[in-house]
Amino acid sequence: MENKRCFVICPFSNPGSEVRKRSDFVLEFIVKPSVQDLGYEVDRSDMSAKPGIVTVNVIQHLIEDDLVVADITDRNPNVFYELAIRHAIRRPYVQIMSAGQAIPFNIQEIQTVIYDATDVESIKKAIEMIKKQIIYYEGGGSVTSPVTQAIDSLIGIRSVAEFTELVEKVSDLDKSIAETKKLSQQIEGIRTMIVSVERSVQSISRQPNNETSKKSSNTQGQTAEPSQVEQTGRGMRYTVSEWIDKQQIEKKWK
Repeated sequence: MENKRCFVICPFSNPGSEVRKRSDFVLEFIVKPSVQDLGYEVDRSDMSAKPGIVTVNVIQHLIEDDLVVADITDRNPNVFYELAIRHAIRRPYVQIMSAGQAIPFNIQEIQTVIYDATDVESIKKAIEMIKKQIIYYEGGGSVTSPVTQAIDSLIGIRSVAEFTELVEKVSDLDKSIAETKKLSQQIEGIRTMIVSVERSVQSISRQPNNETSKKSSNTQGQTAEPSQVEQTGRGMRYTVSEWIDKQQIEKKWK
C-alpha cells in the first residue's frame, strides 16, 4: 500500500542561515516524528527530486498530497500564498508557528500549534497536538478556513435566494392555474347557454303554424296572402341572433 503523503511548507533562506536552520530543525524533530508514526511520507520543495518548474511542483503537492503542514513563522509571503491554495481546495492541513510571534488577523481563528525549538517539553507537546489534528481529519473531521467559511456563507445566501425565487415561481404558477380554471368555467357556462338556446330554437321550429294552415284550407286553391312567417323565407326557423332578439322583445330573456 502506498504511503500517505505530507508536504511541508515553511520559510526558506540560504543554507546555513538561522531561518534555514530553524526550518530544518522543525522538519526533523517536530514534523517527521508527528506524521511518520501515522504512515505519512514527508516531502518539502527543496527535497523533491522531481524535475520541472519548482512552483508547478509545489502547487501539485498542495493540491494532491494527503496532508500539508504549514509553518507560518516570520509571516513568509510564499508560505501564506501556498497555504491559501490549500485553504481554497478544502483539504487537510496543520498550521504551526514558533512561540513568541503573533498570528496574522485573517487566520487568528485557526487552531495553530505553537512550538519552542529551545524547549523539549514544548516540542513534545507540539508533536502530540499535530498528531491529534491529523487523527481528527482521518476520522472524518471537516476542513475549515476563512476561505471555506466564506464559500459556505455565499452558497447559503445563494440557496436562500434561489429558494425564494422558486417559491415566487410556484406562487405565480398557482395563480395562473386558478385563472385558467376560472376561464374554463366561464367558457363552459357559455357553451351550456348556447346549447340551451339551440334546443329552445329547435323546439320552437317544430311547432305547427295553425294560422297558416287555416288560411290554406279556407282559400282552397286561392293565393293566400303571405304570412309574416313566410315573409322571412324560413318559416319559424330563427337564427340564434333572431331568437335572442325575439326573447328580449318579449322580455323573457335576461
